[in-house]
Amino acid sequence: MNHSMDKQHLLIIEDCKEVRENLAETLEFFDYRITAAANGREGVKACISLPPDLILCDVKMAGLDGYCVLKLLTKNERTAHIPFIFITAKTEPEEISRGMDLGADGYITKPFSKNELLRVIRTHLSLLV
Repeated sequence: MNHSMDKQHLLIIEDCKEVRENLAETLEFFDYRITAAANGREGVKACISLPPDLILCDVKMAGLDGYCVLKLLTKNERTAHIPFIFITAKTEPEEISRGMDLGADGYITKPFSKNELLRVIRTHLSLLV
């Protein structure tokens, strides 16, 4: 069995408590170590203090939205290299291209299946190896 430090560490930044908790529970079941943040500001702080292996971030959040979070993290040398996946209900091509232009590594659209979520995460984590 993996020691907890051997587990890949994911940061979930999601303002909807139910979505955040469901994501955390699902991913912990698949042996990921999870840090969850309820808003963009918390997420940026968590990411800088303990950089994860991958970030899952909601686009639409009050205060610091996902785009702002991504901008801040790509400017920080401690966090700029971390794969960043947007979680969004928006599927308009211009929304997606805006995120990709800012440096997002991918998008996953709500509602998504557990398999789709795991595929996206595993794909981006395997690119780091």
